[in-house]
Amino acid sequence: MDAELESESIEDRFVEFLKDVYEDEIGQVVSKGSDSLVVEFKDLQKFDTELADRLVNNPEEIIEKGEEALNSIPLSGEDSLNLRFRDLPDTEVVEIRNLRSKHLEIHINSWTC
Repeated sequence: MDAELESESIEDRFVEFLKDVYEDEIGQVVSKGSDSLVVEFKDLQKFDTELADRLVNNPEEIIEKGEEALNSIPLSGEDSLNLRFRDLPDTEVVEIRNLRSKHLEIHINSWTC
């Protein structure tokens, strides 16, 4: 039960962040017909350091919750939007020789931004 509440709390915090900081950008993404909202990591870190730390430590879960939050905002339109993060801390950069299958999705997402 605690994990469920925590999950809802993460989604609620993302909704608040996206509405406060990225409301105009969401509208622009929808009007352009784009499928992704690109978020600056430093903006998330300024807004909520704990959420930013969780993104770094558990990107799959946090991005999933962020996308659920993004798509729950009425501005996001009918189509599902993806959430992408840019300019993650250098500590999260993986050199090509150390790249493994677990990194593949994360790197593809960051390279396409």
